[in-house]
Amino acid sequence: MHPPLRILRTVLVQQSLGLTSSELDYELGDRRSLRRFIRLDETEKAPSPAEINEFLQNISEAGIADEIFEKIAQQISHSDVEDQAQRKADRYLLASDTRMFRPPGWVSLEKHFLTFWEQEAKAGRPPRISGDQILDRLAEINSHVLILDVSNDMEEFRYRHVGESIETANGGVISGTSIKNKLSENLAEYRHPGIQGDILAICKRAVSDLKPVGLSSFFINAIGQRCQVWILVAPCIEPEADSVALTGVSMIIPVEALSVGGQNAGDRLVTPSLATLSTYARPPASPEWTGLEDRLIAYWNKARGDKKTPSLRDINLKEISDLGLNLTLIRVNETGDDFQYELVGEDIEAGNEGRITGTRLAEQVARNDDEYGHGGLQADLVDSYCRAVRGLAPASTSRHFANARDHLRQLWSVQAPLCNDEGTVEMLIGVMLVKPLSVN
Repeated sequence: MHPPLRILRTVLVQQSLGLTSSELDYELGDRRSLRRFIRLDETEKAPSPAEINEFLQNISEAGIADEIFEKIAQQISHSDVEDQAQRKADRYLLASDTRMFRPPGWVSLEKHFLTFWEQEAKAGRPPRISGDQILDRLAEINSHVLILDVSNDMEEFRYRHVGESIETANGGVISGTSIKNKLSENLAEYRHPGIQGDILAICKRAVSDLKPVGLSSFFINAIGQRCQVWILVAPCIEPEADSVALTGVSMIIPVEALSVGGQNAGDRLVTPSLATLSTYARPPASPEWTGLEDRLIAYWNKARGDKKTPSLRDINLKEISDLGLNLTLIRVNETGDDFQYELVGEDIEAGNEGRITGTRLAEQVARNDDEYGHGGLQADLVDSYCRAVRGLAPASTSRHFANARDHLRQLWSVQAPLCNDEGTVEMLIGVMLVKPLSVN
């Protein structure tokens, strides 16, 4: 069993980088900087998903989860975080939800479901209600509703009903499938239980404790998209069979889903051409970052007018001189897959503790591959910049990294395309914020 602080550090890495359970194992086996952050020596195995879930359950039950993650958020953002009273209003056990990001669309769904479940429950016992009655009472949110049959001494869980929105976001059919069978397939093919291991754990917990249990995690859906999922399951009693079943709600959003005008994708999804975006795979951003991001996007939208993107001629750096310390201009090569920093704000280079201006990302990715066996931060930035080029829209990312002096930092970045007269992206304009990260 790993010490609690090591598990907490592992949770922070997984949530901040948006890693699935199997990806977390790979990254911790591959990246020395992450192992140093978590305090793992060369031979130690990382905390398992079961250990992580048990740790999160324990701190939730002890009533200290909010305080822990608020302190982490304050260290990252150096600002006040979500109002404590609102957070304490939550009424169910968080098996694996670190509260780092909960979109309003999900908050609304869980509130609707919990109100229904508590109204139907009698004297602290689960509701006695059929599947048809559940769907009738939850008609407004049916596309996000789950119903699962429980069998084999409460070890087997099979999806009886899966809402249309859930299956659409998953990119494949879930209804009728067995969690245990899928978990076994994952173990045989990938030697890892995947998201099914996490879901199986909360289903068992909900049945054993006879109360709702929640989960948030990352996974790769049936069509290869990286997604974040929120799930809440709760027990009920089937009247005819007098047996335990599970019902609940779930929401799945692609990690790169976009938001517009301050609303996020939990409320509505929009086309990239209209978007001012934020990704879901990021820790809480400080007002300092959201101010920079909003300012840059607003200027880019103003500069492009009714065009798809602005051109370099439309940009007047004097008009955004307030962004200067965090501003970037990045040259895009002819094929749109390599990038060279032409302008990097002083605060960015100070946070990196090393010069960035003039460097080409392809060269740095190659050096990382040779030395560490992976592309590192630069490979992630290339992916983000390529999204901006392909989508002709701003693209953002955030993650931890070890800077030029091997100090752990948190990076936020958003980059927006600038096209030439032929409509080809020739530059990216953006902002970055680099902050120290410390978990004591």
